[in-house]
Amino acid sequence: MATDVPLIGFSLIAFYSPTGDALLAPQASFVSVPSLATPGEPINLVYTTLNVSYVRITGNNGIDYQTPPTPGSVSGFDTGFISTSGSGLYTLSHGFTAGIMLTLRAYDATFTFLGLNPTVTISIT
Repeated sequence: MATDVPLIGFSLIAFYSPTGDALLAPQASFVSVPSLATPGEPINLVYTTLNVSYVRITGNNGIDYQTPPTPGSVSGFDTGFISTSGSGLYTLSHGFTAGIMLTLRAYDATFTFLGLNPTVTISIT
């Protein structure tokens, strides 16, 4: 036997405009996957930015260098400037040979440092 059941509906009309995004303060976050690795294990550096034009990732262990080394890099790992608009993935297929602390520095379109420098530590066992 059929039963009449009222059908209740829902509707939403929306509009999105990124115009106001330019008014937000610059933001940057940074993680390593994995953060605990063995020597030579592939590592992915994942960053997310808002109102940032370039990022640069440097490392402090003085052993591992970016391949090929960035011109002027004498103290260790340095990616040089990476253009960004949103999020990015920087893959190190050969990982690191020793523990390292990496710092991401965020810059505007004129390469002016924005004061954002999140860090991540990668332990190598």
